[in-house]
Amino acid sequence: MIKRGILLFVGLSILISFIISLINASISFPANDIKINVAGSPMTLQQAADLGYLKGTASSYASSSPISMGQHDASQIWVSVKDGEKNLIDALSSTNKLCPKSSSAVPTGPTDKSQAYHLATEVIFSSGTFNAKSLQQLINDGTLCTTYSWITSGWSSNGACPTTTFTRTVYCKRDDGTNMGTTCGTYSGCSCPTPATSTTTTCTWSQSSSSRCGCLSIQDTPLCYGISGCSSVVGTSCSSSGGTGYCLGGTCSCGSACKSDTLYTTTCNVNSP
Repeated sequence: MIKRGILLFVGLSILISFIISLINASISFPANDIKINVAGSPMTLQQAADLGYLKGTASSYASSSPISMGQHDASQIWVSVKDGEKNLIDALSSTNKLCPKSSSAVPTGPTDKSQAYHLATEVIFSSGTFNAKSLQQLINDGTLCTTYSWITSGWSSNGACPTTTFTRTVYCKRDDGTNMGTTCGTYSGCSCPTPATSTTTTCTWSQSSSSRCGCLSIQDTPLCYGISGCSSVVGTSCSSSGGTGYCLGGTCSCGSACKSDTLYTTTCNVNSP
């Protein structure tokens, strides 16, 4: 009789375990039933996803107490991410946030199975770009992985010859457009060294000539056309910075009227970096 009772108990236990496994296999939780606290604001996991917070862009994440029967909080959700298997709160606070470990990762839950928990494969979203996908599927697809990249503007020249300085702006951009600064190595994708913000290159002057009146008589005093730093000696480069300057090809000689003289246009040929 005792032996039969033991066998009956074992059989019943196996049956209950089997039934539970079938139930667990079909369990799913709407993301609207999962509560999370984002930077001090309680919301559902669905809202957090729709607002872009599941990319780890908020200042802080914490569990939020369920407000009604059947709802759960984010610390009970287990995900498999690049930094390992964690509950959702810890994953959002980890280095790589919700970036995928692999395209087929499946969470197994905490070591202590007696505590309440749910797998990310069981949490289903129901709106927007996340519709009908599980939390783990979105992680594996890379949808919730925040990316960073260096952004550089075009080079700007100061136009000086023979050494021209070029400058540009550089910053690390998060995929939502946020400027994360210029510190390298803090965000994946913005590795060290930081792209250069300035460089110099050697440039040359070129000259072209045209016939212009080379003198201007003011109170019988001959004045040569030109810019500061120009020499009246033919072929001498203009030393001042700037694009175009005029240097006379000869000596001013004014009498009753200006004579025609050769006027040289000097242009700095700026070489791109």
